[in-house]
Amino acid sequence: GQGSHVMLFSYYLLLNAGVLGIAWKQAWRGLNLTGFLFTFSIALLWGARDYRPGLFDSTEPFLIAFFLMYVAAAVLYAWRSAPQLKHYVDGTVVFGTPVVGFGLQAALTEGMPHALAISALVVGGFYVMLARWLHARARPSLGLLVEAFLALGVAFLTLAIPLAVDGEWTGAAWALEGAALLWVGARQRRKLAMASGVLLQLMAGAIFFGESLFHPDAAIPVLNSTCLGAALVALAGLASAHMADRWRDAWPRFLRNHSEQFEARFSMVEVVESPSILLAGMAGSRIPVVVSHGEGRAAFAADQDMAAAPTALRYI
Repeated sequence: GQGSHVMLFSYYLLLNAGVLGIAWKQAWRGLNLTGFLFTFSIALLWGARDYRPGLFDSTEPFLIAFFLMYVAAAVLYAWRSAPQLKHYVDGTVVFGTPVVGFGLQAALTEGMPHALAISALVVGGFYVMLARWLHARARPSLGLLVEAFLALGVAFLTLAIPLAVDGEWTGAAWALEGAALLWVGARQRRKLAMASGVLLQLMAGAIFFGESLFHPDAAIPVLNSTCLGAALVALAGLASAHMADRWRDAWPRFLRNHSEQFEARFSMVEVVESPSILLAGMAGSRIPVVVSHGEGRAAFAADQDMAAAPTALRYI
């Protein structure tokens, strides 16, 4: 009643502690979403009307606390049942917490040199370490959340680069990150990760070219961001080409059926444990499917490649 933001956020801190306590006992999607919307809506309204730089020290701890609380709420929910990230509730809490929280952090740190880059680095590192910790728990219900947190970690770490350095070093760093992502995708046979690595390298090349064209750095011959950055971008491209050629034979080729005819049949399949997002939480289910193809025979270059391929469905 005295206009104190400390009292206001302390009150919401207690309310969110209650939400977190309930989440500890049982999974309740609606309550998580309601608490999230009310908390961050009030924070946005107060920030737009009353925030000023002198209040940073008394405001930042509350933002960190609210952020950690709703990350914890997402983890507690997934601990009991696999989250449906396509569902609007799960998607809002899992992805909305870092997006809204980082937006508020950008407003709080406006005018502070490199503060937002450091914030992105810390948030990215936090999500990567959390994903690793959850992965070590080996609970099937956490699989999808681990992938979501890992993606968020990589995204924030990627975002920290352009916030901290110029376009040429950003392009070089993104090119190396894209090559690393391509390597991980090739080893795990994940086409989405490989495509993301290639796309990131294309973006890196475009950013580097645009920056070096309009703002070249040639103050010191060779030892400058333009020359060194170009070398790193080229190195990442050569490494990616080598990896693509090396792992090409590990991917299956789909050949014509032995009958040399188009075949169609009604079959029963069983869902097995796998990293598939589409089949998350469905292990053990038996589903009738219609199978029809003319080139559905998968051929691997080596038996170990077939053994290493992840299986999501099996015929029964």
